[in-house]
Amino acid sequence: MHHGIVLKVLGADEDEARSQALSDLEDSIDPSHNTVGWDYVSSDSPILITKNRLQPDYKVKSYAELEQKMLREQKESLDHLIKELQDDMLPILAPIFMTKTDAPLFIDTESDELKAYIEKLMKRKKDTVRPATFEEIADAVLKIMISVAKKDTGSSMAMWRMEHIKKMQACITFPGDTSCTLQCNDNPYAELPYDGDINNGTSPYFYFADRHF
Repeated sequence: MHHGIVLKVLGADEDEARSQALSDLEDSIDPSHNTVGWDYVSSDSPILITKNRLQPDYKVKSYAELEQKMLREQKESLDHLIKELQDDMLPILAPIFMTKTDAPLFIDTESDELKAYIEKLMKRKKDTVRPATFEEIADAVLKIMISVAKKDTGSSMAMWRMEHIKKMQACITFPGDTSCTLQCNDNPYAELPYDGDINNGTSPYFYFADRHF
């Protein structure tokens, strides 16, 4: 599977910036750093994003707009993972917390597992008895967390989602750390650290890179 990423790179000139980008990309697939399972960097990567490609490829007019767009896409990627986690967790939470009064609110769910539980719940004579005390709630939540951690939740990918949310949040929190930003296959954007003297005249360059995992 291919994963494209936009890179912001500082350099004294385009050659230095491209060399830095290629070096960091190659480091990211080195077994000593590779936590994703990257196979290779595409042979034409990284590709300089020239001004005449901003509008046709990214629907922006300037590099500043491109940077803001990619930062938004980082947040959207995180939000998407959180929404997927919510979808994973609902079928796990439903047997403990969902009552017949709650069920109609989720009747349009796209989760087959949750739909099956709702149908079963509505056919039952007895309703769900929710945990009432703090101790009962804490015990129920702990059991759910342990079940997710042990991956005993059937087809749920809740643990996988949480691991990816953690990695995606690290990309946002530590934007210059390539051990985060280049080791997350949900991350669409990275700002690469500059190895040279930043006070010696540098300019930002933007590249598109493609890796396979």
